Amino acid sequence: MLVQSCGLLLGQSYFGASGGGGLTGKVGLRAGATFEVQVRPHLWVQADLLYLRRYQQELFYEINPDEEYGRAAIDYLAIPVGIKGDLNLRHVVVYGLVAVQFSYGMQAQFISIADDEYVSEHFSLQELQLASWDVGVDLGAGIEKSIADRYKLFLEYRQYIGLVDLNRQRSNSLLNEGSVLLMGIRFRI
Repeated sequence: MLVQSCGLLLGQSYFGASGGGGLTGKVGLRAGATFEVQVRPHLWVQADLLYLRRYQQELFYEINPDEEYGRAAIDYLAIPVGIKGDLNLRHVVVYGLVAVQFSYGMQAQFISIADDEYVSEHFSLQELQLASWDVGVDLGAGIEKSIADRYKLFLEYRQYIGLVDLNRQRSNSLLNEGSVLLMGIRFRI
């Protein structure tokens, strides 16, 4: 089977960690490319190649409760692969998506202001004794609108549920969780 459509996506994510207070109010980033293959009428296999920036305040408070960093983030490369089922309505297509997402944590960043000075520190996840790999489930729904014959605009909501405990050395479990709002364009190949 050949890829039948590909595209670009960009979105905002609202992430947190379970066991540490739920979702944060910090807005993260999800950007990348999306690919689809139609396997049956109304059924697609979809894969994305993504860069993710997830803000994780709870995670860093767990690691060092004495530190008061203003913001903390983890950068990931991720590949969600899943099944998309669609329903063609008159002028739009609505769809549901279930995917397994594999993510590799590249680095963590702490950002703070100390004595009126901006401080940014980068750490490897190994230094912080955090799991580098995260695996989870994306559940989503979206809407597509064809423009011209080759292009489709889409708006999509996804809920991510992490399955891997990021907290390797501590007693409290910390799992990624979050909501993502995406928009993008797909085009037929």
